[in-house]
Amino acid sequence: MLTRSRRPAEPYHWSKLTFDGGHFSPIWSPDGRRIYFEAAAGIMSVAPDASAQPEPASGPGHYHPFAVSHDGAEVIITRLPDGTTTQTVDIMRVTPGPKATLQPVVATPNSEGFEGLSLSPDGRWLAYTSQETGQAEVWVRPYPGPGAPVRVSPKGGTEPTWATSGRELYYLEGRRMMAAAVQPGPTFSFTPAQFLFETVHTSSGQPPSYDVAADGRFLMVKGSGAQAAVPPIVLTLDWFEELKRRVP
Repeated sequence: MLTRSRRPAEPYHWSKLTFDGGHFSPIWSPDGRRIYFEAAAGIMSVAPDASAQPEPASGPGHYHPFAVSHDGAEVIITRLPDGTTTQTVDIMRVTPGPKATLQPVVATPNSEGFEGLSLSPDGRWLAYTSQETGQAEVWVRPYPGPGAPVRVSPKGGTEPTWATSGRELYYLEGRRMMAAAVQPGPTFSFTPAQFLFETVHTSSGQPPSYDVAADGRFLMVKGSGAQAAVPPIVLTLDWFEELKRRVP
């Protein structure tokens, strides 16, 4: 895993933070002092300047980190099935530490958060995916709760992502980028999502596959499109005889 920093009027500086492979889903703490990521042993954290070795942020398990609470005290993760005690994908929160215990945020017989989740910039609202309707849809509920969830996507939705202003909630409806305007207030209120554009970016099986900058521009990996056709192999027999005929 790599991180990149930049000082004014200086080139980009790259730092390698991990060396043993198998690390995924890096996310920043709100103060920029820690990076949390998925590893085989659970959730780990590391300083972005590589000043120390990575440290455990959870106990062992198969977890995907997605967000850090507004005060930096909790990491919001999805817990994937382990084949024994856990059969569905649940959203949990954990106070970072080697002996940290998980606390449920959304844990039902349905799978929640597998196709993405995002915490609003003010830390009040959790947008997440749920299979409650039989397909992945985007829902929003108070964080950490209690409170009833509100469905935002009427036709399927994945990878919810908040604008830095908290006034828009983006999500994918297939390859269609959608945006729902969010009204500020004590309760969650929004207008139906509008279509923005058709995406051509490369998505993966482990969200997120895009982000939104403070100025509203989208950051994503551009897809390569259809691969060029491979030219056929031509085999010429008796090449020297043909050469003698053509060049006496």
